[in-house]
Amino acid sequence: MKALLAPYRKDEPTHPHPLVSSLPPVTGLGNLVVLSNETLFEMLSHLDIASALDFALVSRRARATLGATLEHRVATKHATHAIGLICRFKLSPYIRFADLKAALHTRQCSSCGGVGDKIFLATAARCCRACLESSDEFKIVELKEANFTQWQQV
Repeated sequence: MKALLAPYRKDEPTHPHPLVSSLPPVTGLGNLVVLSNETLFEMLSHLDIASALDFALVSRRARATLGATLEHRVATKHATHAIGLICRFKLSPYIRFADLKAALHTRQCSSCGGVGDKIFLATAARCCRACLESSDEFKIVELKEANFTQWQQV
Protein backbone atom coordinates (compact mmCIF):
# COMPACT_ATOMS: atom_id res chain seq x y z
CA MET A 1 0.00 0.00 0.00
CA LYS A 2 2.85 2.39 0.77
CA ALA A 3 4.31 1.87 -2.71
CA LEU A 4 1.19 3.45 -4.28
CA LEU A 5 1.61 6.74 -2.43
CA ALA A 6 4.03 9.23 -3.92
CA PRO A 7 5.60 11.97 -1.85
CA TYR A 8 4.17 15.47 -2.35
CA ARG A 9 6.51 17.96 -3.99
CA LYS A 10 5.89 21.68 -3.94
CA ASP A 11 7.13 22.16 -7.50
CA GLU A 12 4.51 19.77 -8.93
CA PRO A 13 0.93 20.92 -9.44
CA THR A 14 -1.53 19.28 -7.08
CA HIS A 15 -4.17 18.93 -9.79
CA PRO A 16 -2.54 18.58 -13.20
CA HIS A 17 -5.01 19.67 -15.84
CA PRO A 18 -4.40 20.25 -19.57
CA LEU A 19 -6.05 23.69 -19.45
CA VAL A 20 -4.04 24.95 -16.48
CA SER A 21 -0.74 26.45 -17.46
CA SER A 22 2.37 26.28 -15.33
CA LEU A 23 3.40 29.67 -16.75
CA PRO A 24 2.79 32.80 -14.70
CA PRO A 25 -0.45 34.64 -15.56
CA VAL A 26 -0.28 37.33 -18.21
CA THR A 27 -0.87 40.79 -16.79
CA GLY A 28 -0.35 42.91 -19.88
CA LEU A 29 -0.58 42.56 -23.62
CA GLY A 30 2.62 40.59 -24.06
CA ASN A 31 4.38 41.41 -27.33
CA LEU A 32 1.50 43.68 -28.37
CA VAL A 33 2.54 46.25 -25.77
CA VAL A 34 4.96 47.81 -28.29
CA LEU A 35 2.04 48.81 -30.54
CA SER A 36 0.30 52.14 -30.16
CA ASN A 37 -3.30 52.23 -28.96
CA GLU A 38 -4.44 53.41 -32.39
CA THR A 39 -2.82 50.39 -34.03
CA LEU A 40 -4.38 48.03 -31.47
CA PHE A 41 -7.80 49.63 -31.98
CA GLU A 42 -7.47 49.26 -35.74
CA MET A 43 -6.49 45.60 -35.38
CA LEU A 44 -9.36 44.89 -32.99
CA SER A 45 -11.86 46.54 -35.35
CA HIS A 46 -11.07 43.84 -37.92
CA LEU A 47 -11.64 40.92 -35.52
CA ASP A 48 -14.93 39.08 -35.49
CA ILE A 49 -16.89 39.12 -32.23
CA ALA A 50 -15.71 35.65 -31.17
CA SER A 51 -12.03 36.51 -31.67
CA ALA A 52 -12.42 39.90 -29.98
CA LEU A 53 -14.04 38.28 -26.95
CA ASP A 54 -11.27 35.66 -26.87
CA PHE A 55 -8.73 38.50 -26.93
CA ALA A 56 -10.51 40.11 -23.96
CA LEU A 57 -10.01 36.90 -21.96
CA VAL A 58 -6.21 37.15 -22.23
CA SER A 59 -5.77 39.72 -19.48
CA ARG A 60 -7.34 42.71 -17.77
CA ARG A 61 -5.37 45.02 -20.02
CA ALA A 62 -6.66 43.22 -23.11
CA ARG A 63 -10.22 43.52 -21.82
CA ALA A 64 -9.71 47.22 -21.13
CA THR A 65 -8.19 47.74 -24.59
CA LEU A 66 -11.16 46.07 -26.29
CA GLY A 67 -13.55 48.05 -24.09
CA ALA A 68 -11.86 51.28 -25.17
CA THR A 69 -12.58 50.75 -28.86
CA LEU A 70 -15.44 52.81 -30.27
CA GLU A 71 -17.00 49.80 -32.02
CA HIS A 72 -17.13 47.74 -28.84
CA ARG A 73 -18.47 50.63 -26.73
CA VAL A 74 -21.26 51.44 -29.18
CA ALA A 75 -22.25 47.80 -29.71
CA THR A 76 -22.27 46.91 -26.01
CA LYS A 77 -24.15 50.08 -25.06
CA HIS A 78 -26.89 49.88 -27.69
CA ALA A 79 -26.99 46.24 -28.83
CA THR A 80 -26.19 44.09 -25.81
CA HIS A 81 -29.15 41.82 -26.49
CA ALA A 82 -28.14 41.47 -30.16
CA ILE A 83 -24.58 40.50 -29.15
CA GLY A 84 -25.99 37.86 -26.82
CA LEU A 85 -28.16 36.44 -29.59
CA ILE A 86 -25.30 36.51 -32.08
CA CYS A 87 -23.18 34.48 -29.65
CA ARG A 88 -26.05 32.16 -28.77
CA PHE A 89 -26.77 31.33 -32.42
CA LYS A 90 -23.02 30.85 -33.08
CA LEU A 91 -22.82 33.74 -35.54
CA SER A 92 -20.02 35.50 -33.66
CA PRO A 93 -17.21 34.15 -35.90
CA TYR A 94 -18.87 35.87 -38.87
CA ILE A 95 -19.82 39.30 -37.51
CA ARG A 96 -17.58 42.08 -36.21
CA PHE A 97 -18.34 44.74 -33.62
CA ALA A 98 -17.68 47.20 -36.46
CA ASP A 99 -20.53 45.61 -38.46
CA LEU A 100 -22.92 46.12 -35.56
CA LYS A 101 -21.74 49.70 -35.08
CA ALA A 102 -22.33 50.41 -38.77
CA ALA A 103 -25.83 48.94 -38.58
CA LEU A 104 -26.59 51.01 -35.48
CA HIS A 105 -25.36 54.24 -37.11
CA THR A 106 -27.77 54.11 -40.02
CA ARG A 107 -31.53 54.28 -40.10
CA GLN A 108 -31.92 53.07 -43.69
CA CYS A 109 -32.86 49.57 -44.72
CA SER A 110 -29.90 48.05 -46.58
CA SER A 111 -32.27 46.54 -49.16
CA CYS A 112 -34.89 49.18 -50.03
CA GLY A 113 -33.49 52.36 -48.45
CA GLY A 114 -36.58 52.93 -46.31
CA VAL A 115 -36.62 53.26 -42.56
CA GLY A 116 -34.98 50.14 -41.16
CA ASP A 117 -36.11 49.45 -37.63
CA LYS A 118 -34.67 45.93 -37.42
CA ILE A 119 -31.22 44.35 -37.54
CA PHE A 120 -30.87 41.07 -39.42
CA LEU A 121 -28.52 39.21 -37.09
CA ALA A 122 -27.16 36.74 -39.65
CA THR A 123 -25.40 39.60 -41.49
CA ALA A 124 -25.73 42.49 -39.00
CA ALA A 125 -27.58 44.49 -41.66
CA ARG A 126 -30.25 47.12 -40.97
CA CYS A 127 -33.61 46.20 -42.54
CA CYS A 128 -37.30 47.05 -42.47
CA ARG A 129 -40.08 44.61 -41.69
CA ALA A 130 -41.31 44.46 -45.31
CA CYS A 131 -37.86 43.51 -46.64
CA LEU A 132 -37.30 41.09 -43.78
CA GLU A 133 -40.46 39.23 -44.81
CA SER A 134 -40.10 39.44 -48.59
CA SER A 135 -36.53 40.15 -49.71
CA ASP A 136 -34.30 37.28 -50.79
CA GLU A 137 -31.39 39.09 -49.12
CA PHE A 138 -32.87 38.28 -45.71
CA LYS A 139 -34.35 34.88 -46.50
CA ILE A 140 -33.45 32.00 -44.20
CA VAL A 141 -33.84 28.49 -45.57
CA GLU A 142 -33.11 25.09 -44.16
CA LEU A 143 -29.96 23.45 -45.44
CA LYS A 144 -31.90 20.67 -47.17
CA GLU A 145 -33.85 23.31 -49.16
CA ALA A 146 -30.79 25.25 -50.26
CA ASN A 147 -29.77 25.07 -53.90
CA PHE A 148 -25.99 24.75 -54.08
CA THR A 149 -25.77 24.35 -57.87
CA GLN A 150 -24.95 28.02 -58.39
CA TRP A 151 -21.84 27.69 -56.18
CA GLN A 152 -20.77 24.36 -57.64
CA GLN A 153 -20.32 25.94 -61.06
CA VAL A 154 -17.70 28.42 -59.77
